[in-house]
Amino acid sequence: MKKFQHLDFGLEAIDAQDGKLFRELTILVEDTDFTSHTGRTQFAESLSSITERGLGFKIKTDWTMDGGFYIIFPMMSVHNPALPPMYAEWFDPSDEIKSIKKATERLATVDLKSSKLSGVWATFTPSLALDPSWLAKKINTPEEVAAICLHEFGHYFTMCELLDRTVYTNVILGTVDKVLKHGQDVSKREQIIDIAGKAFDMDETAISDLKKSTSDKAVATILLTSAVGSCRSANGNSYYDVTTMEFLADQFATRHGAGKHVATGLDKIYNYYGVNHRRPRQASAVLDVIRMATSFCCLMLAVTAAAGILVAFLWLLAAFLFAAGGLSDTPVHNTAKERVLRIKRDLIQQAKFNVSPERAKEIALDVAFLDDLASKYTTDDYVSMVDRIWLFLSKGRRDDKAIEAFQRELEALAANDLFVKSLELQHNT
Repeated sequence: MKKFQHLDFGLEAIDAQDGKLFRELTILVEDTDFTSHTGRTQFAESLSSITERGLGFKIKTDWTMDGGFYIIFPMMSVHNPALPPMYAEWFDPSDEIKSIKKATERLATVDLKSSKLSGVWATFTPSLALDPSWLAKKINTPEEVAAICLHEFGHYFTMCELLDRTVYTNVILGTVDKVLKHGQDVSKREQIIDIAGKAFDMDETAISDLKKSTSDKAVATILLTSAVGSCRSANGNSYYDVTTMEFLADQFATRHGAGKHVATGLDKIYNYYGVNHRRPRQASAVLDVIRMATSFCCLMLAVTAAAGILVAFLWLLAAFLFAAGGLSDTPVHNTAKERVLRIKRDLIQQAKFNVSPERAKEIALDVAFLDDLASKYTTDDYVSMVDRIWLFLSKGRRDDKAIEAFQRELEALAANDLFVKSLELQHNT
C-alpha cells in the first residue's frame, strides 16, 4: 500500500463571475484618498459593504505600515463554528443518527456558483491588512489593487471551503466511530453505516458489503479511506498542484475577471522590492560559476588549514549550502512565471464556456499579454549546477520533477492557445 505523506484536499474552483465585484472594488480604490483619515475610514466601511454583498462576509481593514497586502483569518475551531448545534450533542450517545444527518445537511455553506459564503461562515470577519502609504504612492493601478484584494479574499474563501469539508468529514467519522464503540444494536449500526457511506459517495454494493462486516475496525478504516479518497488532490502532492494556496487565490481573482491585473500588480511589487525574475540566463550562469568557484576555493583553503580534515568538512558543508542558494525539501510551486501561466490557463478554461464576443476578445488579448509577461521571467527557468547535482543524486527529487512534468503536460493539453485563437477568429468573422 502506498504511504501518503500529505493529505491534500482537491478543492473545486468557483465558477467564472460577471466581473461586477471587481469593477466595484476598482471604483472604490480609484475614488479613495488614502492620505486622509476620512478617506481611509470611508474606504473601510465601503469595502466591508461590498464584500458582504458580493461574497457573503464582512471584512475589517487593518491599516499597517509594513508595505504588504495580506489577510488575517479569524480564529476558528475545526469542529465548533461551522456546526455549533452538533458540538453540544457530541457527547450524547443517543443522538448519533441525528448528528450525522445534521452533518450532511451542512449548516454552513460555500456556494461555488455564486462565489458566496453563508450560514456560520458569514458570522466571521477576517481582516485585510493594507499599507496606506503604499496605496498613496499609486505604484499599483486601481485595477491592480482591486485584483490583489480579490486574491487575498480568495485565501479566506479557500480556507472556509477547506474547513467546510474537514468539519463535515470529521463530524461524520467521529460519530460513526462513537457508535461502533458503544456497541449499538445491529439495525442502528446498519443505519449509521448507510448514512455515512452515502455521505462519502460510496456505491450501494460497497455499502451493503460494509454492513455485513463484523469488524468495527474494518468499517471505520473503509469509511476513512473513502473520505480520504474523495478529498485527495489529483496528483497526490502539493509540490506542483492546482490546489496550492497561491494558485487557488490567483484563480479566485481570475474567476472574478481580475486575472491580468493580478499578474501586473505582482510584477510591479516584485520590481519595487528588487526581486529579479528577469535576469538573463547568461547572467544566472555566470553567478552560478562564481558561487561554485567560491565554494571550491573555500574548500581548498580549508584543506590547507591547521585543523585539517574536520575544518575541510565544515567548509565544504557551508560552501555547498551557499552554492545551492537555499535548497528546499520541496520544489518551488509558486514562482512568478508559473503563477502567470496558471492565470493564463484559467482564462483559456473560461473561454471554453459560453462567453460573449466582447469577453472572448478580452480573453484573447489577456492571454497574449500574459504569454509575453511570462516569457520575460527568465530567471525562473534557470536550474543551478547544485540543483542539477541534487537532481542526479536524489531519487525523491527526480520523482517530484516527474510529477511536475506530468501535471504540466496535462495542463498544456487541457488549456492550449489554439482554442482561444480559434474563438477570436470566430468572433472576428
